[in-house]
Amino acid sequence: AFASYLTQRYSFKLLCDYHNFEVTSAFLKKQLKDKQKNIFIPHGKIRNSYRHSCFTFDYYLVFGQSSVEKIKDNTLRLGSTKLIKTGSAFIPSDFILNECREFTNILYFSNWAVSYHPESKRGFEIVKAWAKAHPEFNLHIRLHPLEDGSWLKEQTKDISNIRIQDKSLSLKESLENVSMTIATASNASIEAALLKRPSLVVLDRNYDPESENVYESDSNFFIESYFPRRARNEAQLHDRITKIIDNYDHYIEQCQLYVNYHLEYRKDELLQVAYV
Repeated sequence: AFASYLTQRYSFKLLCDYHNFEVTSAFLKKQLKDKQKNIFIPHGKIRNSYRHSCFTFDYYLVFGQSSVEKIKDNTLRLGSTKLIKTGSAFIPSDFILNECREFTNILYFSNWAVSYHPESKRGFEIVKAWAKAHPEFNLHIRLHPLEDGSWLKEQTKDISNIRIQDKSLSLKESLENVSMTIATASNASIEAALLKRPSLVVLDRNYDPESENVYESDSNFFIESYFPRRARNEAQLHDRITKIIDNYDHYIEQCQLYVNYHLEYRKDELLQVAYV
């Protein structure tokens, strides 16, 4: 009934939906009138998951080939749609930086569940211990948009080489003076690579490429297929950082390959969406 109300109350031509894991789209699709269309615009890479199983859209946009492969792997697909690879609609046209060889500056991408999610919390504990043991490095932390930062501020208040960035900074500004990032299971790894910043995974779980668990297999973002294997402790993290520093030209090239796999277009993505 609500879907019917929306389509009658608002004389829209196009309904944009950013929540691909909601069944709302199925009800809305059924109630669309002549010449009304609905379109899904992703805010991140698509996973092989029940939360990415609703395809009741006229058009379903995805970042690129990696998302297409995950959709094909998903045995639970509801509805039908026209799938279109467009890149990300959220990357601005001026999202360009030169590579940065200030190797002592590293950015950690936090997430909204870092204070209680077991893998995320343990990962941060490893990063924190590494930073404390290596004062010659500067660890910058970018908060997740849904994170207030109070827990991280308390955890890092006595460590002088850890700095939590102001949330007003754009992603480009956050990355401007860092050489690499720690971006475990994050879309930010794609955007960092686009700006020539390699990424590392810090995850205290056994690596199993055959596992259906994305934390074990790295089968969501495939960061470890392009950059060093995950670090499970402080010593391994330092080893992985050193490996990137010593082979920086190689990992800059890997950034391009990583972006190519995830994003169909690296510029003018909004134009690609508009063309649809």
